[in-house]
Amino acid sequence: MRAGRAAIVIGSAAVALAWCAISGSLAGGDPMLVVEFAASGLVLLWAAFTVREVWAGRALSRRFARDSTDAIVGGVRCRVLGAGSHEAIVVGALAPTIYVGAGLLAMLDEEERRGVLLHEEYHRRTRAPLRAAALDAWLTLARRPRILERLLNERLADLEVSADAYAMAGGATPSALASALLKGQPGAAIGAAFADASERRISAILDAARGRPPGRRRPPLEWLPLAAVGVAILGCHVGIVAGLS
Repeated sequence: MRAGRAAIVIGSAAVALAWCAISGSLAGGDPMLVVEFAASGLVLLWAAFTVREVWAGRALSRRFARDSTDAIVGGVRCRVLGAGSHEAIVVGALAPTIYVGAGLLAMLDEEERRGVLLHEEYHRRTRAPLRAAALDAWLTLARRPRILERLLNERLADLEVSADAYAMAGGATPSALASALLKGQPGAAIGAAFADASERRISAILDAARGRPPGRRRPPLEWLPLAAVGVAILGCHVGIVAGLS
């Protein structure tokens, strides 16, 4: 976070806490009670939508588990789907598992396969399906306005770029990742919006090949509203206590 933005955040927090303290001392209670109840209700509703998304993904997890076999590809443990499948995907919010189609593996050489599997291993380690469910739940609540759609796509693109960076740190070459992406569009797998990140991925891979530092990344938007509500409520109560004491 840049210094200017940090100053704005700190200043806003200080103003909010001061307002809570002053209002609490004047009113003799919690001036934010209605807001706190509304925010808590919103968070509970978000949690319900997230659980719904996670539950819906269980059917896909069961089907993939039934139609796949255990394997180790490029040094990464995964499950291989049938020859008609041409995708690489991480499925399962609570127990994420990498699934890769035999059709896709047949299209790729050894180096490309390693890059794809390392890319998906990053998604598995960071529980990308759960992150995607959380983001989609916020968009469901917000009725998908354009600005949030844009932020969602940018956040999903960040996750894809981070997965490529993880793969390159693990030994995959930029050329192998770019070639695999162009051949099969792997990694567009945790929701269709990941496919829109292809242009960003290619640009970031080219920058890495040229030794350029990675660009700015969005904060974890999937958890940010939840954290903001919790900190605001806690901070306001601290301010009220300070004002009443």
